[in-house]
Amino acid sequence: MRIIRATLINHRVIKWGNYMSKVYTVLTLVVCLGVFGLSVVLAVPVPNLTLNVPSAPSIGEAFTFTAVFQNTGTTPGYGPFVDMVLPATGADGNDGVTFISAQYLSIPLQADVQTFPAGGCVSHPFARDTSNQRLDVCGTPGDQLVTIRLPFGSFVPSQPPVEIEVTAQMSNLADVGTALAIQARAGFEFGADPLRNPCCDPVVVFPIEADTSLWGSTSFTPALIGASKTSTAEERGTETAVGANFVYQYTINMNIPDGVTVNNFQVIDDLANMLVFVSLDDVLVNGVSTGAYTATLPPTGAPQNPPNNHLSITLTNPITGTLADDDVQVVFSYYVAEVDADGNPTIDVSGERLIQNTVSAAGDWIPADARDDAFSGSLPCPVCDAAPLHALWARAMALQKDSAVFIDNGVPGVNPGDIVQNTIVFQLADNFTAASLIIEDIFTDGLAFHDSSPGCTPSYNITDSNGTSTGAFTIGSDLTITSPFDAQGRTQLLFDVSAALGGGSMVGGNGADGTITYCTVILDDFLAPVPGNTPGVDLGDTLSNEANVQGQLTGTNPGDPIIPNFREETGADLEIENGVPSKVIYAVNGVPCGVPCELDPGDLVTYRITYDLPTSDFDELTLTDFLPLPVFAISSMTFNDIISGTAPGENNAQFGPGDSFRALSGIVPSVLIDSVNNTVTFDYGSYDHPTTVSSTIDILFTVRTTNEPFAHDLTLVNQLMANEQNSFNVTAQGVAATAFGIRQPFLRVRKGVVGTDNPGSQIAPSLPLPFAPPGDPGAPWSGTINSQLLDGTDINADVFNADNGDLIRFAIIIENVGDSPEGAFDIIVRDILEPGFAIPPGGINLTVRRGDGTVLSFNGNELDLFSTGIELVDPNATEGVCQTYDLTSGGNIVVLTYDLLVQTDTDAFGRLTNTAGVTQYTYADGLGATANFVSDGQVYADGADVNGDAPAVNIFDPAISKIGFLLPGQLGIEGEQVEWIITITNPSNVTGYDVTISDTLRPELRLDRVEISSGTATINGQTISVYLPSLAPGEVVTMSVFTTVLVNSDRIGEIENTVCALARDMIGEECYIGRVVSTLPATGEGFRRVP
Repeated sequence: MRIIRATLINHRVIKWGNYMSKVYTVLTLVVCLGVFGLSVVLAVPVPNLTLNVPSAPSIGEAFTFTAVFQNTGTTPGYGPFVDMVLPATGADGNDGVTFISAQYLSIPLQADVQTFPAGGCVSHPFARDTSNQRLDVCGTPGDQLVTIRLPFGSFVPSQPPVEIEVTAQMSNLADVGTALAIQARAGFEFGADPLRNPCCDPVVVFPIEADTSLWGSTSFTPALIGASKTSTAEERGTETAVGANFVYQYTINMNIPDGVTVNNFQVIDDLANMLVFVSLDDVLVNGVSTGAYTATLPPTGAPQNPPNNHLSITLTNPITGTLADDDVQVVFSYYVAEVDADGNPTIDVSGERLIQNTVSAAGDWIPADARDDAFSGSLPCPVCDAAPLHALWARAMALQKDSAVFIDNGVPGVNPGDIVQNTIVFQLADNFTAASLIIEDIFTDGLAFHDSSPGCTPSYNITDSNGTSTGAFTIGSDLTITSPFDAQGRTQLLFDVSAALGGGSMVGGNGADGTITYCTVILDDFLAPVPGNTPGVDLGDTLSNEANVQGQLTGTNPGDPIIPNFREETGADLEIENGVPSKVIYAVNGVPCGVPCELDPGDLVTYRITYDLPTSDFDELTLTDFLPLPVFAISSMTFNDIISGTAPGENNAQFGPGDSFRALSGIVPSVLIDSVNNTVTFDYGSYDHPTTVSSTIDILFTVRTTNEPFAHDLTLVNQLMANEQNSFNVTAQGVAATAFGIRQPFLRVRKGVVGTDNPGSQIAPSLPLPFAPPGDPGAPWSGTINSQLLDGTDINADVFNADNGDLIRFAIIIENVGDSPEGAFDIIVRDILEPGFAIPPGGINLTVRRGDGTVLSFNGNELDLFSTGIELVDPNATEGVCQTYDLTSGGNIVVLTYDLLVQTDTDAFGRLTNTAGVTQYTYADGLGATANFVSDGQVYADGADVNGDAPAVNIFDPAISKIGFLLPGQLGIEGEQVEWIITITNPSNVTGYDVTISDTLRPELRLDRVEISSGTATINGQTISVYLPSLAPGEVVTMSVFTTVLVNSDRIGEIENTVCALARDMIGEECYIGRVVSTLPATGEGFRRVP
């Protein structure tokens, strides 16, 4: 069986790509155990993604949406990424949405954009299955697959969700009103560990299906017209008292897509039948007032029923949209009538009425896309149709409240010690009188009544039909203060408005309204006990203030109600400032670093965490740093009680030079290490300062980068999460991040045929420069082999029409495309001497040179290349044998050339493949296997073919099949049996030696017995191993593994098992995934890919 490997990256293996469709179900088990709640849940990360997409983005304009990523599993995931499918095809094939950019906290994110071809499927840019093949992703041809690597080496369950901001472009040809959808999923490239070892730790992706139509999706509708409507009414435009004395303005904003031209554009507003149109105040086009319009306006002075309630403005000139959302604005004045157009009182006994209003648009528009129909008349406006654009409460009496800092204590923001002015405003409808009018104001503990500062005397200003009355409230007379008012320590103020007016009523008319002002002071401590650990008013505390007006309201018009117990409420909150976190890389190896900082493996990195405290009172303050795995691995941290700007040593922390909280409080934080989530937490506990004073926490700590390899050329982000509880145990969270890059060597390997002594053979594709023929002991080539050359024409050729006895020259090309300044060290290169090739009598004529021609040394003899491999000798401790990337020098390229003899059992042969790879390299001299960047040797391998005249003859490459068989009628419930039938076949003409077949059962299955046709079986727990001394050409070995289901599952049909084979001369394991069925395929065999 030939499974596609990332290791075999040349064209010869691409035809085996159909194997991919057999692999997705293994991912179902890895990811979905946690989703479906089976009792055999494995400890796996679970990537989760939520899209937030505008419902009606404009055609022809860029729009932004967010994708929120988090790990909802139980363990860290490595290499987080997001896949999104953008509907680039739209409705007509080329009029949808395309990708522009993505960012996180203003940090640009790397994105790989692919277009689905005619066949519908593309290879994922980096996610691989258990056979080391890139996952297939299948979608509508022409749509875009956008893959975004998140800038985190790892992502742990406790980490704050990451909100990715994505910008996309809506085509100007998009079909207005035809819904489109974005599909998306999330994944972890490296799975549950940081190694690129898909054989053992596959990619974790959810959903797992290749078919993107099965992913979660969010729909949206391309829009031609957008709209909004605002009012100048009270309470931020949401309420008004009834009557002609309360005139406000409506503003209608119409959005036309940028560059789109509409003729005869019309704005339409059919007013509710209790609204009275007063005047048209302005019409603006692109922000400039215009008189070029015709208007149809409702009559003034009274509310109207249809059709007289119709307001429309038609522009004389064509209007072309801009990027603004108010291309056309219509401003008009209105009020709420006492009686609606049907003669009914607007206000009933409830004292209020909800008035909802929307708008629409009309005009003539010819789409830029000739395939779409023109619009004439009503124009589509999804926002207009979805819901009322504006809601207004009409009331017999309206009440509003506002609180703002009046006298600041010197610390910016809202803090203890500030004097707050509270303003209560109320309006009485024209057709009502109010008796026994009392305004109750209740403010929370943490605030105290204050009247000693200038401007803080509690006072009123009231206007009604009787005139204007002003004055100060008298405590104990028309102002009653009760403190504490309740067990929560709140304070009650009762303003007797009727008493302040001399015992009379407030009479509507003349724009009857009133204003009451008074002051409070923010206390340092609460008076009553609070749930928090300290009595102080802490960071993030919310101090609420509630007000209501009570009284007997009597309507003055016939039919108006009497409301004996009218009550209207309002409120205002003050929030004590939260702390502000920040994080930067302070130094690398004790030296300041640029932005973004570039790190090398083994660097000592000093981070600086600061947390600005507007007030130095807090509860349960922790500063948690999420160090990305595998770049950092935290195991210990010692905090030193010193204040210094000198970077501390490895795994040490101290106060930074800007710290002022240590001297203020005397607190040294405790340090908590979570090695599983790779976090370090500085725990400050709780603190209450007797006065209000701002301070700064400043921490320096140093960690060392590991030698673990990670994805090449990826910017990483280090997150800081600040958590603090307020006095009521509500947690506030602040997030800061800093970006950095890891400079590492990153090797690419190619192998090709560069020469033959057979003049009848052909080498294809052509080489970028000539090589000396095989057997020539001189320089293999002249000139320079550099990255620029390889980018144009790669050295990755095969030879055709070869004969037995031909001498073939091969070249192995190792290119360092990484950015570690010292290059790659300790490189070991190994080749496989496959059957069909032989060592020439005079040796293999091995040469090792840089691309610039420099001769390189290696340890061992040349024939070690075909056994343990040869290690290239580094020039010195600071210069790797394969230098850092350079486009033209050739120093970042190593070329090995050698000769082999074609020697087969017959003169007519097919294809012989010779494969080589790098099995070790690292970032510094002498580290070798202790810091080997090759976590999976197959990733750094390639092959070259020698093709004869006969049909291709395979080297030993077994075909494997496996199927789980339920008896007819069985469902896979607890107690039922599953027989796994495994078949291993040798379809080649080469015998395989020391063949080991291994099968590890899932934990929800109990192993009962094993039957094999040949070989020796060993059982260790859930793993069955079968050893075959040899497997001859055409030989078939079968084994049956009998199991019992231990756990009920309605998804037993989706539970797979993987069987793998490994032989002496195979470069790596080859595996097959089988699943449960209740009937065998017609062949009687499993889902086997036939070579």
